[in-house]
Amino acid sequence: VDAVFGLSDTLDGIADAKHEVVIQFQAEDGLAALIEASFDVVLCACDIGSTPGLDFARNVRSSGDGTPIILLTPEISPDLQLKAEKVGSVDIIKRADLNSASLDRAIHYAIAQRSHESLLTTVLNNTNAGIAVVDSNFVPKFWNSNWSNLSRSQFKDAGTLSQASECLARQVIAHRGNDMHLGDRVLDRHLSFLESNETVIMLYDVTDRANALEEQKVAEQQVAHMAMHDVLTG
Repeated sequence: VDAVFGLSDTLDGIADAKHEVVIQFQAEDGLAALIEASFDVVLCACDIGSTPGLDFARNVRSSGDGTPIILLTPEISPDLQLKAEKVGSVDIIKRADLNSASLDRAIHYAIAQRSHESLLTTVLNNTNAGIAVVDSNFVPKFWNSNWSNLSRSQFKDAGTLSQASECLARQVIAHRGNDMHLGDRVLDRHLSFLESNETVIMLYDVTDRANALEEQKVAEQQVAHMAMHDVLTG
């Protein structure tokens, strides 16, 4: 984060706070730090070296990292808030409003939200369905491990997990009908459209059921053929 924000002093002003701060001035170093260690929250300046903060946040999410991101910016506008939300930022703080109380509140909120999301992810990862929530541009906002596996296996050439997930979302939403084939899998497709213009996608693997029905169909055709043959040959 940008040292101009005086974050060290602001963090030191948080009562009873116990924290370890890692400061990076280049976006690539920040991404590397997130890969090497686990962090409770990322405080991201409007620019990190030559990289805009929004781009850094987008790259963090595209890498599959779910660490909460708080954007620190000189000014706040509705357009900036919308963009921050789209790249997965949990909060945005105006530089003039940055103090120990506002930062403490934002950090606690971000950690609490991450805890809630982790619990939800644990529940969703223990289902057999691939589940994702995407916005109106098919950009994934949330997904479980089964969705990740489907995305990677179907779109191996996609640059990032987020891009693979977006490609899968486009394919699923464009599909007509419930059952769809992905490779050697047959998936039962369910969509739920939210008032926020987001779409919940649920894909259930019904390959075994589809194969059993196909085997039953073939067996019935064989029986019918044999019966017809017996009638004709008398």
